[in-house]
Amino acid sequence: KLQGEVAICRQAFGSDAQESTRRSKLQGEVASVLQAMGIEFEEEYVDGHSGYSLDLLLKDFACKKGACAVAIEVDGPSHYAVGTQQRLGRTVMKRRHVQQMGYDLRTLPYWEWDVLETEEEKEVYLRQLLHTTSTPTVSH
Repeated sequence: KLQGEVAICRQAFGSDAQESTRRSKLQGEVASVLQAMGIEFEEEYVDGHSGYSLDLLLKDFACKKGACAVAIEVDGPSHYAVGTQQRLGRTVMKRRHVQQMGYDLRTLPYWEWDVLETEEEKEVYLRQLLHTTSTPTVSH
């Protein structure tokens, strides 16, 4: 009986994950810049163990702090409480789980990307994001 309930839960989690794997315009912009930079990645990578979808999983990128892979989560307004920069609980929980699974997770908040005007500024931002351990600060 327990195996049947576990299967039902996995199926529900999987279908929920599939519904939330829609590519946002913001994620598309970030992917385009990464591609122009020559960085290989997989969009909407689904971790087979957890079922979590990762926006961008970088391929052949140097791992840091013992992490198995570098991933970028592109966080649009739906990841934050309305009118704030306070992450929602579900976003915080996913970040913790993904990091505990061994991913070197980088978060790209929409308000930092939105102020970048040129492709050059976006490339600089992404280089900083990928080569530091904390989210870069925008100087605008």
